[in-house]
This record gives sequence, structure tokens and C-alpha cells, in this order.
Amino acid sequence: MRLSVLLPTLLSGCLLPTTVYIGRELPSQPSDLDPPSPVDKDRDGVTVEEGDCDDGDRTVGPGFHEYCDGRDNDCDGVADSGGACAVDDRFAQEMKTDVLVVFDNSFDMMAYLGLADAGARALTEHLVGENSDTRIGVLFNDLANDRYSGRLVSPPGAAQPWIEGNDPRLTVDRVRRFFDETILYAQPEPTDGNQGIRAAVEKAMGLDGGEGSPFFRPDASLNLVIVTNHDDDSNPDDTKFLHDLVTAKGSLSQITVYAVTQLSDADCQNPSVGNPPADSIISLVQQTGGMYESVCMDDWTGFLSSGGQAIADQALRTTFTLQAPAQLDSLSVSIVPDDGSESYLWDSFALSDPYTLVFTSAPPPIGTTIVVDYRRDWQY
Repeated sequence: MRLSVLLPTLLSGCLLPTTVYIGRELPSQPSDLDPPSPVDKDRDGVTVEEGDCDDGDRTVGPGFHEYCDGRDNDCDGVADSGGACAVDDRFAQEMKTDVLVVFDNSFDMMAYLGLADAGARALTEHLVGENSDTRIGVLFNDLANDRYSGRLVSPPGAAQPWIEGNDPRLTVDRVRRFFDETILYAQPEPTDGNQGIRAAVEKAMGLDGGEGSPFFRPDASLNLVIVTNHDDDSNPDDTKFLHDLVTAKGSLSQITVYAVTQLSDADCQNPSVGNPPADSIISLVQQTGGMYESVCMDDWTGFLSSGGQAIADQALRTTFTLQAPAQLDSLSVSIVPDDGSESYLWDSFALSDPYTLVFTSAPPPIGTTIVVDYRRDWQY
């Protein structure tokens, strides 16, 4: 409470009342001539007078960090400046697939075990090495012996019953020994007739009541390489077999069948009276887009080597997940091989969605680094 008293004051010979305040003085009233007080509406520590170009956004102010968000965070006059949206992704090209070589274990195929051994090595040489996320296993169609029934076969003492393609200890000699000891020495006793190829595969994969094997990976494609001398008489139902495989792998595009049939001299000299060709196996090959060959000569290496190359090409990664959503018109893709040179691609890729880069033609070869530069699309 303020108290005031009136004191006479002599002014021009007149006594006039004067008000004197006792206590705290009242604040002065602002006038139109006084400058306005600074206001920081968004409470980011910077006012408009101090350069805040958006006083309604706490992420915006002079000298602030520029984010990829469509705003001019640092108030330099340009939104998303200074490479705020620039992204550089790098991927090592690799192949990923499972390859199961299924050998006919009938008596009349025993004479061809040496060919099987050499052919398997020719197939495998395309599927091993750095960045080869591949698995190569061997299966015989012996369903009479519980020891081998639907199980992958490997040398005694092997860490696992298959070859890991990217094992750094894997040498040409190790591959040779794997197939030598598996095909020539560790195979089950021969069976009477060529039967059970499909049944052995289904049991190995855990279909139709089998236990399955960790060899088969849910996220890897499957290639069946069948080596036989005539058709699989026990189960000619391709529809059911493919249906079972699709159930396990998710789609038919994840399955490819390759087959080579060794014909006897009689078949080659007079095909019209010899054993019929492997019609149902050929049908599997055709339905899955694989390769098939009937041979009269005692040499499978050419065909199986070509099959291995085809599998390797098909197993190359064609889809890559980006770390951020990309603006399509900013996408730049280059390929860097081992020698460090760099070449740019112009029209062999696309975005299936903002996060997914897909090669629409032949993917880059294994061992190359794929460099993807783009601007992040902040709207996603």
C-alpha cells in the first residue's frame, strides 16, 4: 500500500498540491517510442531478433544442426542444405543358395561313381569362395538303410554334412577330398533299382514326416542336382513333389531342378528299344526352369560345370535393403571391383519401394562392392 501526502509548492507565486509517493516507485509505462521486448515463442533460446527464422519450431534457429526433415533448421535460407539428406550405402555382392546333389544309388550306377566325383567337383568350383554364402550337400536315394535314409552324406569326422562355400579354410584339395570320401568311400550300399529320389529329398527336408536338416535354410533358394541313369519309377507325381517343396520354400521361384541322365550303350545305339528317358524328372526341370541333359559319353563334368555356373548366377543377390527411404530421382549406383576402379550403372536398377533397390537385369558379379548414393526422402 502506498501513502501520499500533499505538500505545498511555490510555483509562480501559487501554492499547488504536489503528490509524493512513499515506498516503492511504480514502474514506468511503455510508450509508443520504446522498442518491443524480445519474445522466444518456441523457447529454443533464440528470438526472431537474434535470427530465428521460425519462432514456432524449436528445431529451427541460426547455427542449429541441419536435419533431413524438409525444414531450414540452421536458417541459412535453404532447407536440407549441407548434405543433410545425403546417404551412402555399400553392399558386398554375394551369392546365397543351397545346392543338394542327389545321386542314384542303384547297382548299375556304381560304375559311374568316378564320373559323379569329378562332376560334383566341377559343379562346386563355381559355388565356393569369399562372399559365397552357399551350402553344397550330397544325398543318396537309399531308403532301405536307416543310416542313410533321407540323410546327407559326408566324410567321417566332418564338422557338418555339407560344404560351406565361404569357409576360408576351404581349398581345392578340401573340396576334392570331401567328394572323394563321400561318393567313392562313404556312400551306402547300392540298392536294387532306381527309386526313391523324390522320397529321399522330401525326407531330408523334413517333409512327409521326416526330421529335416539345418542344411536347408528358409531364406535361401534350393537347387536340386539329380544324377541318375533313368526315371524315378517309385514316385512320378511331380505335382505333389513340387507342392511339398513350395510349402517348404514359399514359392516355386525359390526352387530349381537340374538333372543329368547317363544312358547305357544300348540306349545310345538304339534309343527306340532302350530304357525310356527320365520323363518325370525332365518335367521337374522344365517346370522349375533348370537344365537337363542325357549323355552317352562317360563325362558329366561339362554339364555339371555349366549347371554350377547357372546356379551361381541365379544365386547372386538382386535385392538390397537401403538404410533410409530414397528419392528415386537422386539415386546413383556404381560398382567397385577388387581393383578399386568404379563404374556407374544407368538403367539396370529400380526401386520397388523407397527402401528396396532391385537390379532389373544381370546383377553385379560376386566380389564387387555396390555403392548406392541417394537423397533421403524425409516424407517416409
